[in-house]
Amino acid sequence: MSLVAGTPAEATSNRKPELIRFPGPGTVSVLIAGLLATFVRPVIALFARFPDARWPFGWVDRAAALLPRPLRVTRRKVNLPHCRAELLTPQAVPRDHRAAILYLHGGGFITCGLHTHRRLVADVANAAGRPALAIDYRQLPHHGLGEALDDAVAGFSALLTRGYAASDISIVGDSAGGYLAVATALTVARHGLGRPGAVVAMSPITSVDPDFAVADGVFDPLLTVPTVRALGRKLAAKPVAPDSAIPLPRLANEDLRALPPTLIQVGTREVLTAGAEELATHIGAAGVRCELQVWEGQFHVFQAAAIVLAPARAAISEIGAFLHRTGIDAEEAGQ
Repeated sequence: MSLVAGTPAEATSNRKPELIRFPGPGTVSVLIAGLLATFVRPVIALFARFPDARWPFGWVDRAAALLPRPLRVTRRKVNLPHCRAELLTPQAVPRDHRAAILYLHGGGFITCGLHTHRRLVADVANAAGRPALAIDYRQLPHHGLGEALDDAVAGFSALLTRGYAASDISIVGDSAGGYLAVATALTVARHGLGRPGAVVAMSPITSVDPDFAVADGVFDPLLTVPTVRALGRKLAAKPVAPDSAIPLPRLANEDLRALPPTLIQVGTREVLTAGAEELATHIGAAGVRCELQVWEGQFHVFQAAAIVLAPARAAISEIGAFLHRTGIDAEEAGQ
């Protein structure tokens, strides 16, 4: 199926993604990876063995409500038709600033939410110097991928209603949210809502097909291949509501020409590395500018550890710089 509402002017020829490698990992990264592998990975791996057990996934975000609030941002609740959302605005941003971010959190389509990702969203918003609307989209086990995509599109529409042009909205996501960031950009184009200014995907899930591409021989301190495939099977088992957006099983197989300039960040210690590389290659082949940043020795969504991890802060700074560059390029192209 084609999701292209109109082929962008820049997407006219095959191009290769720009590959940038960053050194690492550093002592702190190694320590954090060790803690994740010891205490978190075994719990996540259990999900692959017992995917239909009554896991208390909702408590993850509830517990995260106790975390300290991020600094240098103001927070305001936003009501969407089927889910909660909140707008995080850097204190230094003027009220008439015209650019914004739509942020889609990770968590495997089954856990996490506004509380778990508030600090990461704030860090990205501060680095980019623009407000970020974080969406608490519907998830498994009660809802499927179609509903999650509907909520993401509703968030994009809410920013349009607030006066932002489609080209001034960047869509950013991590892990499952990285998948939704790409899918949302394609879906809003198909619905005639416009072309976003940029897409940023951190450690993205790129396919909900259980036979997704994996990085051979990689020990991921957080995720396991069986876990991601179990999530894919649970998503595939959920019927799509008749009025829902059509989910995209494998992003690399879609018509990607409607995508805006895209940044993908991934660590070398991830089972999702191969999928990220495959997606970047296909985005470039569609004629869309794509930057693939590979961070040596880093784990899944290492950017979330920016409070203690220098490479994470550097990666977030790269996101801010990328969004600034794409905004400047768009202004120059419109002149």
